[in-house]
Amino acid sequence: MSGMDTDATTDGEVTSSVDSEDVKAVENKMDSENSRSGNNSADILPVVIATSDSKGDSEAPEAIESAETTVGRLYQLCELLDAALLKGNLDQHTKLFDEIIQGVRGGEKAQKQLACQFITRFFSYFPDSLPRVLDALFDLCEDEDSTLRRSAIKELPAVCKQFPSAVSQISDVLAQLLQADDTVEYAVVQSSLLHCLKIQPKECIGALFGQICAGSGGSGEEVVRERAIKFLVTKLPSLGVDIMTPELETLLIQHIQHVMQDCSGEEFSLLVKVLSTLKCMQQTDGRNKLIAVIARQAQISGSDVVDLNIDDEERLAVLSACSHHALNFASKSCMTNNFVQFFCLQVLPKLKLLPEEEGKGPLSQLDALRLTADLSTFTNNSVPVSCLEQVHYTLTQLLPSAASPAKQNEESADKDQISSQKTDEDDTQNLQLSHLECLLYTLHCLGRHHPNFLSQDETRLKQLRQSLQRLSSGLQTYIRKLREDIAEKNQQELKLPESKVKVMALKVTLNITGLVKDITRIPTPCYDSNIILSWKPRGNSGHAAGSGSYKQKRRAPDDSSRQGRQVYNPPSGKYSRQMNSYDTQYKPGFRGNRNKLGVYYA
Repeated sequence: MSGMDTDATTDGEVTSSVDSEDVKAVENKMDSENSRSGNNSADILPVVIATSDSKGDSEAPEAIESAETTVGRLYQLCELLDAALLKGNLDQHTKLFDEIIQGVRGGEKAQKQLACQFITRFFSYFPDSLPRVLDALFDLCEDEDSTLRRSAIKELPAVCKQFPSAVSQISDVLAQLLQADDTVEYAVVQSSLLHCLKIQPKECIGALFGQICAGSGGSGEEVVRERAIKFLVTKLPSLGVDIMTPELETLLIQHIQHVMQDCSGEEFSLLVKVLSTLKCMQQTDGRNKLIAVIARQAQISGSDVVDLNIDDEERLAVLSACSHHALNFASKSCMTNNFVQFFCLQVLPKLKLLPEEEGKGPLSQLDALRLTADLSTFTNNSVPVSCLEQVHYTLTQLLPSAASPAKQNEESADKDQISSQKTDEDDTQNLQLSHLECLLYTLHCLGRHHPNFLSQDETRLKQLRQSLQRLSSGLQTYIRKLREDIAEKNQQELKLPESKVKVMALKVTLNITGLVKDITRIPTPCYDSNIILSWKPRGNSGHAAGSGSYKQKRRAPDDSSRQGRQVYNPPSGKYSRQMNSYDTQYKPGFRGNRNKLGVYYA
């Protein structure tokens, strides 16, 4: 590199006068150097003549092919082009620039490196040579030497900046280069691709999705597809509003929806993450559209509804993943009615066919019930009554019958009620309290939209009240025991696994008793309580561990605390003797006949 700087300085000194003898002086210098090295000056002279005389243009290509483009020759060509640049007739020396382009196909590393530098130095003055420039740089991007590859990749954004029409082609090549194994080279490719994205975002995004859609073949194409999606996830949020315009966001949504038609679960999660970063998706309408896209992917809405096959583990995995994605964007204004309806009518009837233990499949019984409860939080009266009927039926199957007591032994409660598993240690049927919490919460949420569902059938309401009251009374002793055990433990002991089970058990049971209190209310059930589900994270509310999540109304202060207080006696004595005769009738600011000391007069 130091040699190039010295030559450039020498060139500036030679051409500083800018007269008619500049090009001839450089030609004489080249001839003298070639004669000293033993080369025939006739091998190079035709090229020089071709640059200064239009008659020699027809002979230049043959001279280029016959001349060997060495490092010294590249410096001579650079001096000629610099001299022509100062004279303002650089565009007349296309053949010299073409010879520099030929230098990238040499055998020496230094020759290729120098040719790459000179190409990016002069390419902007030869727009007609752009196809040859791109071919030369692309050849260097595939060179065996990693240094040459990185140098060529770094120069591609400069071509895009000067010729925006080349962004699509260059972005397509850069997207393919994302499969590089070298971490440094991979970072250079990402940087160059980001520059292209900022120059012409539409063309760059089109090229990226072209590679994403084509990446369903061999292993190399799959790597390109995966890394192109990850590039969008990591780089799009860094773009400013001047680049990420509404038109570009619309184009991006169209491309993503097309890719979502055939993608894996991991790819779907990444594409949803890309959509969530868009500005249009931050509004209520955008989030509703995003939930609709997720619902279509899960095949649970509109004409896309497909009946659930419990044996299809891939479908269960997609349903679980899409449900969690929908929850991330759900709110009181963004409803998940389609998901709740599908879970109630398709999953709950087949609940017993799902695995009981968590982790044994893509969707266990408790996972399905928790998703149903979470999704039911964001519903409205559009959910059909048939969903409530199915929830009520599933709940009655888990509640204790009239003939069996609700009380269970405490040893199995810690393990069985929370983890929703059954053991053989107890001959009686164990209550699955975590299941009951989910179903009661779902019934509570959906009941708000159909308040007459339970009250319009007296028999159904009466049976449900009896079962729930029996359940609640049987849990009181268990709750008291849990509180005593938790109160005896310090902060370190509460971090132990067995203590965490007890804390979770207390949250579950308190939620159940709170829900039961609302549903069994006389004369009709109410749905006013605010319940925080036991598996949801808690904020810094200041409650002690295991205090539960059922929020009750404030109680009136206890009157017993007032007992023993001394009754206020007004002052008496020499200076207060005239107090009773003080007339407050004409004193403003007092209500009634009360003086400053709070004593009323008749």
